Amino acid sequence: MIASKEQTEARRSINDVVGVDIGTTGTKVVRLRRVKQKPVILGIDLLPPVAMGEEAEPPRLTLPKHLRARCGALAATAGDSVIRLLHLPGFSNQAPNAETTIREHVGLEDGFRLSYEITSPATRSRPDAGVLAVALPETTARGLVGLMGHGAPTPFSVEVSSLAALSGFSHGPLARHQRETVGVVEAGAESACLGIFQNGHLVLVRKFDFGANRLTERVSRQMGVDAETALEIIQGNAIDISQMTREALAPFLRQLSISKEFVERRCREPIRHWYLSGGMALTNYWEDQIAHTVGGAIRVWNPFDGLEVDAKTSLEIAKGQEVRFAAAVGAAIGAMEES
Repeated sequence: MIASKEQTEARRSINDVVGVDIGTTGTKVVRLRRVKQKPVILGIDLLPPVAMGEEAEPPRLTLPKHLRARCGALAATAGDSVIRLLHLPGFSNQAPNAETTIREHVGLEDGFRLSYEITSPATRSRPDAGVLAVALPETTARGLVGLMGHGAPTPFSVEVSSLAALSGFSHGPLARHQRETVGVVEAGAESACLGIFQNGHLVLVRKFDFGANRLTERVSRQMGVDAETALEIIQGNAIDISQMTREALAPFLRQLSISKEFVERRCREPIRHWYLSGGMALTNYWEDQIAHTVGGAIRVWNPFDGLEVDAKTSLEIAKGQEVRFAAAVGAAIGAMEES
């Protein structure tokens, strides 16, 4: 699910890559190395957020020495990104003017960098191919690549964070549900993304301009406290804010319910498993409200589960907030798989 690949010499097989998720509240970093065909965690870190703006001199991201892999896989919230799951009759990568066809269906303006991936190929019984199309403004893509500066790591890819997390999920827990329909809700500070898979294939993806910051602002305004105190209230259990939370989450939960019912009718089977990832999963009320909406059990996905950890590596810095590293892990694994 790579939104924009950099055509560099790093395109060759990648065995050592650092995934970097540029988030609103922090920069999550995970370095992986392929050992005996399996990714092994060599290091992780949680760094301060990077201020992305219109400055003439773009910021530079300086990684600790032990995280400087040969290649870098970048992910960012990218609120100006475009994500569409298309269903195109008979489409294949060999189709004439394939990219032009997708641009027309998405309605992209000039100045956008496009990437696409066939999620389910066309067959005789199902002639429409599923195609995930992702686009970033050229200025955004270049700004993210510019964060790396010169030298290692060499930028290999730029992704939308939510899709990077879904990519990591598809290489992790999804393997246990290859004959079932599964839903994943990835949510961070600024946005949320819903992905639904059937028989291992992505059948729905939706992006929402809703995240933890919206809830924090609501609590801060209604209770007359600053943002830091509001966040403590949300993450704790000392004050009952369930009603306030329901009101803030209502628009998103309504769309989640509609999407669930649409897929279940189309696929003719219930969505039996639901997972949460991203920083929003640290909020107690979030899990409760999602479970109430989908009517089933919810699992919080730890992106480090199933990955080997090098003997010299500690994951202590991520303790209690592992879910925030989903996009960094997904970006790194995705880069390895694409090389």
